[in-house]
Amino acid sequence: GPPGGGRNPLTPRYVRHHTVMVMPQPSAEAMRRIFSSIVGGHLALNGQAEIVSLTKPIIESTVDLYQTVLRDLKPIPAKAHYTFNLRDVSKVVQGLLMVQAAHIPSADVLIRLWCHEVTRVFADRFIDDTDRSYFKGLVAEYCKLQFKQSWTTEDIFDGENKLIFADYTKPGTPREERKYELVADVSKLGPLFDSYLDEYNAENKEMRLVFFWDAIEHISRLCRVLRQPRGNAMLVGVGGSGKQSLTRFA
Repeated sequence: GPPGGGRNPLTPRYVRHHTVMVMPQPSAEAMRRIFSSIVGGHLALNGQAEIVSLTKPIIESTVDLYQTVLRDLKPIPAKAHYTFNLRDVSKVVQGLLMVQAAHIPSADVLIRLWCHEVTRVFADRFIDDTDRSYFKGLVAEYCKLQFKQSWTTEDIFDGENKLIFADYTKPGTPREERKYELVADVSKLGPLFDSYLDEYNAENKEMRLVFFWDAIEHISRLCRVLRQPRGNAMLVGVGGSGKQSLTRFA
């Protein structure tokens, strides 16, 4: 790419040893067609008309949101990792597919799942509250325009029950039988994690963790990544902030 954001031009002396191929980004229409087929086929297994009909709003919102973030949140030296591409759109779709179609109880839950997945894929990369607030406003706007829901950012993200989807709410369930679902009561996550920690400490070197809300959110993010095929994450933070311990616990 062009110089900037840590990228440098390739010299002709270096390029002459290689075959240069141009891979253009797919158009918005191409992305809509590809991902509509994937999501539509998945939701069709549910059978409920109100859920199947959300295929178009989900894809329209995802592609438009991706292009808006790409346009407005550009990589700068302080935010060099703000590099978004087609992989991010596919990660949103992959997150939607983690919930089996037959286990989606209502359109409301599916819309909240979409809000959760776009937040995990895009907003977890942001480094300041300004960018996060801007993104949450975009999500609320798409909920109103595409999904016809009069939700505010507080209703979606900061209500009485925080927005978290996870597969760890039922201890003792074999990994292959765990369901990725909306956490109905986040107030129970602290005691739940305490019981998981006791189980971990009984078999491994003891860890002493305090599960305040930020730690619970980080663990939920890590669990989501680890349950995906080839899931990976880059953890950024000062030394001693708990990155390694929370990853081991997740």
